[in-house]
Amino acid sequence: MSLLVEYSDSESDVDSESEQAACPKKMKFAEKTDKHPDPKRQQLPLPDSIVKLYDKEEKHEDDSSKHGGRIRTFSHEKGNWATLVFIPYEADNHLTDMVEELLLCLRPLEFNMMEEFHMSLSRTVTIRHHWIQSLIDSLQSKISTLSSFPCEMSKLKFYVNDEKTRSFLALEVASISKTLSKYVQVVDTCFKEFKLQTYYKKIWNTTCEESPELKYFYARKVNCKTGNRVFSFEVTDT
Repeated sequence: MSLLVEYSDSESDVDSESEQAACPKKMKFAEKTDKHPDPKRQQLPLPDSIVKLYDKEEKHEDDSSKHGGRIRTFSHEKGNWATLVFIPYEADNHLTDMVEELLLCLRPLEFNMMEEFHMSLSRTVTIRHHWIQSLIDSLQSKISTLSSFPCEMSKLKFYVNDEKTRSFLALEVASISKTLSKYVQVVDTCFKEFKLQTYYKKIWNTTCEESPELKYFYARKVNCKTGNRVFSFEVTDT
């Protein structure tokens, strides 16, 4: 479960978008047999509504200051939605106090507290807008068969994303049984249906290193965030 995140200064993955305008096909006309061709006609201007159809779209500028300093790890493309499946976690004052202490310990490194604490069940991937509902239906169908389970947070670990643009300080999370692995397998199965990249292979460590009141919580639902929309899936309460 990610607690803190640090962003690199690399500008290489800031997205941009520029689509080429479609060119109208030229129509072929039969050659005139008349030896006296018509005089050249004056070309009339095209209506604005037609001209706009062939205008190049404006370059998409991503303002990282509007979303916590985050830098995109893949280029923005119209119609693609960034998608993540995760288990939400509502932190109490004890955990947030601990995170604030970690921020002080990490100075002068510039880490930021996560806006929301959660346990990831997938990578962040991109999916075409018209596939979203099909993916949601697949997740809903498979996740509804799962049961809630207690999770245990253990030791702090550093992680770096594949693009080397973000560093995370996170708590390892494990389940007493293999239920958590089943959750990941279910999400992987749904992602494979759409040829999306599956989750990282992990080794779950159940070492008890934190106080009990901070280490345990129940997984009662799974969320899928795609673009600016969040879908929630309830699991069977046990």
